Amino acid sequence: MGSVHLVSAYTPTLSSPTEIKDRFYEELDTALRNIPKHEHLYLLGDPNLLTYYYSELYTNDRTVSQTALGHAEQLPTMEELNAEPAIKELSKGINNLASGKAPGTDGITAEILKCGKPVLLQELHELLCLC
Repeated sequence: MGSVHLVSAYTPTLSSPTEIKDRFYEELDTALRNIPKHEHLYLLGDPNLLTYYYSELYTNDRTVSQTALGHAEQLPTMEELNAEPAIKELSKGINNLASGKAPGTDGITAEILKCGKPVLLQELHELLCLC
């Protein structure tokens, strides 16, 4: 099973001074970062710890070193992704729109696009290709 880490703590109350809360979360962050990702971690005590842990775990603010990037495999560029969409693809996309749903901010429903497709398809395709 590997190593198991139990962390039991209670977060400072909302009325605690900012310095106390900041120090608590800094110390908690240090403790959690020292636990290898492949080992088991159980947070006990205050449910707010889970909120903190998962918000930190899934933030987008991650840095990757140039060394790590240098070791990553370079995949070939898929040139077909840069090609303009075919009118056939747009037609299929319109056909696959779910009916009976609320319109977007433009107020255009799927039913309007489906019914107007014979007249609108060419114009919509030209507009799409401008993007």
